Amino acid sequence: MAVTLYDSYDAEPEDVFEALPEGLYRQFYDLEMAETCEDARHWDRTLPSGNILELGCGSGRVTHGLVRPDRQLVAIDLSTSMLTQAQKLCRNIPPSQRPALLRMDMTAPAFAAASFHGIVIPWNTLNLLSGNAISHCLSSCRELLRKDGLLGLHLHIPGENFRAQTTHTFQFKIFDMEGGGCLIKETLRKFNPLEERIEIEERYRLRPMKKGKENRDFSTEYTICGWERTRWRELFAECGLQIREEKEEEGWLLLLGKDGKKETGEGRREKGKSKRR
Repeated sequence: MAVTLYDSYDAEPEDVFEALPEGLYRQFYDLEMAETCEDARHWDRTLPSGNILELGCGSGRVTHGLVRPDRQLVAIDLSTSMLTQAQKLCRNIPPSQRPALLRMDMTAPAFAAASFHGIVIPWNTLNLLSGNAISHCLSSCRELLRKDGLLGLHLHIPGENFRAQTTHTFQFKIFDMEGGGCLIKETLRKFNPLEERIEIEERYRLRPMKKGKENRDFSTEYTICGWERTRWRELFAECGLQIREEKEEEGWLLLLGKDGKKETGEGRREKGKSKRR
């Protein structure tokens, strides 16, 4: 096999990346998150019994960890590939405890008001939304919670040093693949101060290390919300939510409840009816 030698890095051809298919992204995501479980344990400890809703359940990693005889779980996601995997993960759970898995937009959950004792949006999922969509999602969660219900959030908060940087940061991880070979994940991140969002490019280099199997490189790009804690706290207040508990653990984990002083649209309508009477 002929090998081409280059005089310098600049002379080497640029990498060519394929678009990352949804199904393959799900496989890579599950491989990366396979050993992550402490967040699921945290929500299992802190969320109440009763009706629980998970927004952005993905392939069911946290969902599975929330299963208990005294809970009725509903988990939603927009990705068909993720939900299919979540169904496989939950198939051995007794039918009476098995979560209901639904394809639904987390910014427009179609449930009746005050339906849930607890809601959780795990692992930076809320960061994926735009500012207006985040506000709408939080307001919807408030409406869906019962009077004493709790909302669990896991948010990514960028540090001051990262926000001040003008260049991309670079990280990489290597994962062993089932059946041999490895996956190299490279992540490039940069803070956009005008939009207050983090621009992310993820590159996945698949190296089967088997005769007849080609190396392949994939890439996907997206942005996430990069607000500081102060902005989040302001938004919680605007949406009628109060922080009950908070802790640092691979991000900002919060437990919020309804702010009794914030009046909902339904409450205002009821007052209007009373006055007319």
